[in-house]
Amino acid sequence: MNNTEIIIWDIPFTTLYQREILEQINGILSNPSSLQLFLATPNPEILLASQSDTPLRQTLQHTSINIPDGNGIIWANIFHNFTRRNSNPVIIYLKGISSFIYFLFHQKNETKRFNKAIHGSDLTMQICRDETINKHKIFLLGNLHGLINNVSKLASDKLRQEIPDINIIGHYDSTTEDTHIVEKINKLQPEILFVAFGAPAQEKWITENLSKLPSVKLAMGVGGTFDFIAGIIPRAPSFFRKTGLEWVYRLYRQPNRLARIFRAAIVFPYKIISARARGRH
Repeated sequence: MNNTEIIIWDIPFTTLYQREILEQINGILSNPSSLQLFLATPNPEILLASQSDTPLRQTLQHTSINIPDGNGIIWANIFHNFTRRNSNPVIIYLKGISSFIYFLFHQKNETKRFNKAIHGSDLTMQICRDETINKHKIFLLGNLHGLINNVSKLASDKLRQEIPDINIIGHYDSTTEDTHIVEKINKLQPEILFVAFGAPAQEKWITENLSKLPSVKLAMGVGGTFDFIAGIIPRAPSFFRKTGLEWVYRLYRQPNRLARIFRAAIVFPYKIISARARGRH
């Protein structure tokens, strides 16, 4: 671990602010000899899955940057620091439950490092809006079995409408089983590749194929971001996003996400608290 990372369940997370990540991306894109950047967006649900999915865990351990895509990740670090000097399991459980409830409904301090989630969808849009970054060639790889057909085209059209100067050179909806993806991407030689297969498929696909895409300087798994961009799923109002309660809005709009939200908001903190009570950091 370096001084810009925090380890949670053997997975490193960057402590960089969003603007610092953009600066790093810009530096890599501007340097022809730079290494490829693999940016992943683990949230509490993905972190839970990594505990039983060894290939996913190994993938997340070897990405270039993992951003904390979920305030549960931020809370886990705060909770660990809050209970650093405690060894009594009862005290740890009480502090864990109280700190999680407080953190859940408390507005996050954006000026403090590693104190607010960096959502993948927000970072994707910032990359697309950055006037230095968006001049580089961008390719959108969508999920053929997503919520709607041609999602990468719809997202591409929306981005071009909102950001006329953005250099999107191609889009394609596919699956991880499609053996022609690499060939299609290499024909267009993009420098930025957004992959929207959903976790963990997108992370595993990037791990297996990034080395076959020599022109790509930044590869990023973006989950359902194309759905947000295309307007298929509306983003929560700013109040919900700023307070970390976007999950409430998502549950209201998509009740079928109840199981996923339960894992993120109940199972994940319980596992974190239980692990800490057993002495695992």
